[in-house]
Amino acid sequence: MRATLNKLIEAWALSPSLHNMQPGASDDELDRAERTLGQGFPEELRQLYRYSNGLRLCCGSVTFDPLWGDGLTLTSAMGQLREWRWPIPEEVLVVGANGGGDPYGVWLPPSRFPLPVVQIGAIFKPDCLTLVATDLVLFLVVVTASCLLCQGDHFGALEVLRVPRRLRALPTDGNLITELRRWADPQLPNPAADVYEDRLAADDISWMVR
Repeated sequence: MRATLNKLIEAWALSPSLHNMQPGASDDELDRAERTLGQGFPEELRQLYRYSNGLRLCCGSVTFDPLWGDGLTLTSAMGQLREWRWPIPEEVLVVGANGGGDPYGVWLPPSRFPLPVVQIGAIFKPDCLTLVATDLVLFLVVVTASCLLCQGDHFGALEVLRVPRRLRALPTDGNLITELRRWADPQLPNPAADVYEDRLAADDISWMVR
């Protein structure tokens, strides 16, 4: 399955009560953010921020920080989290968090995958990571589809994402994310990834994606 950001945007538009979008960032704003951080953004990430400069998806299950503003932002999160003793690897650009406050980030070094996404657990040791997606868009497909299935009544959005009927019939328990990953992201080495069980370090992620 190879979804596009446009299909995700269409699905989000069909389930507006679940999401909170902001006006998109300009290329000048993105360029300034890159200069602030001293590193470029992958094109997929730029496309997402051109659509919305900060997102709250799936009733807050996943948030993407705005480029600037109050609280954690894309340009400040890594520095602030490191001050708070989160061991954020140099290879990761923190982009947001889940509803429990665990950060998500994109893996920046070249890899065999388009744009890997990692979760950072509240472990405060170097082995605090797991790989949750091989690509940012596929990560968004999984979390969006999971939310739509758990909330119900969003047939049109599920159709846009082409979520198979067999997955729509599954119980909305802990196995749902695993099965959605198997469908949407078949190259993901461990579809049952759990940061608190996997306890991967940056070197482990590097080996998995090379």
